[in-house]
Amino acid sequence: MPDETLPRAVLQRIRDFLDGLDDETAADVRHRLAVLLETAGVLVRFDWQAWLADRPQGWTTDPEVLRRAGIDGIRRLLTVHVRRDRFQEGHLQELLRSGWVRQALRRLLELHGDADR
Repeated sequence: MPDETLPRAVLQRIRDFLDGLDDETAADVRHRLAVLLETAGVLVRFDWQAWLADRPQGWTTDPEVLRRAGIDGIRRLLTVHVRRDRFQEGHLQELLRSGWVRQALRRLLELHGDADR
């Protein structure tokens, strides 16, 4: 799957999410993040469990993986974490607390030429 750019409107929704990230409770942010990613078309359809099986544990939250990932890689990582949250309650909240979500969304914006966030 080649790296596909996201529409400007989606990028603006991501910027708006990041701007309001510190103003909400963890549960509200987790829900808003999942809805944003799902309704904006950021998430991708793929066999995420098989994809993860080929990678070492902890790989999906490794900061170096984020730094090297392209648009498709970031979208896959976000998809993995949203799907995993359905099976592992609190997974997204932990990623929000750790700053991983902010880093991933900033990287996605950076890859689209918007490095100011």
